[in-house]
Amino acid sequence: MEAVPLTYESVVDRVRTGILTAKGVSPTGEEITDATMFWPTGNPDQPTLAFDSLDFLQLIVSLEEKYGWVIPDTEIDVNDCQTVGDLAQLVLKNVNGTS
Repeated sequence: MEAVPLTYESVVDRVRTGILTAKGVSPTGEEITDATMFWPTGNPDQPTLAFDSLDFLQLIVSLEEKYGWVIPDTEIDVNDCQTVGDLAQLVLKNVNGTS
């Protein structure tokens, strides 16, 4: 049986669930979109998750453990991975082999 490739939307949903679990919030998540920023921006009008680097790495590890994803440490750059969508693209690149 051939594995079905992940879609961008399914990865965003799984990342959203991982964020809600990591932050200890009940899993509704409608306010977390692919454009939601991980890091504080200094702009009070820009909603963020207020992650620090440890929060981000814990999220990556939990997603890898839960879904069997492998994201090499050399691919993880917090400067390039600013939003939930950026992380979804990183997952797709490494899991599906797409860019």
